[in-house]
Amino acid sequence: MFAESLKRFIDSQNVKQFDFFVLFNPSQVILDLEVLKIDIVLVDMAFDNKTKFLNSHNDNNLNFCKKTFRQFNAYKIIFLVSPNDLNNRQIAQMAKQEELIEDFIFYDSSLKYLISKLATY
Repeated sequence: MFAESLKRFIDSQNVKQFDFFVLFNPSQVILDLEVLKIDIVLVDMAFDNKTKFLNSHNDNNLNFCKKTFRQFNAYKIIFLVSPNDLNNRQIAQMAKQEELIEDFIFYDSSLKYLISKLATY
């Protein structure tokens, strides 16, 4: 739901620097990244708590990103994090410090800030 709303907003802003794709199938993400030529990946950290795919494989977003995205150094990873979720906030901070992700952005940041942040990559 959040990803679809975000895509609609970005599309409505007529931002020409990038195309926005929503990927829902984690098991197909490598193929999607290669076919769609994606270079920036926004990962919704709330996904960590809800997805059956990651939970069924006893995994989390950080490990998923390490295994999936980092095998291709061309991708920039940005986590979207709730400022109220202490666990995911700490994971995002640690991932940034260890340079596993490019950055993280809180959900309560403005969408214009998010777009300007994306445009810098």
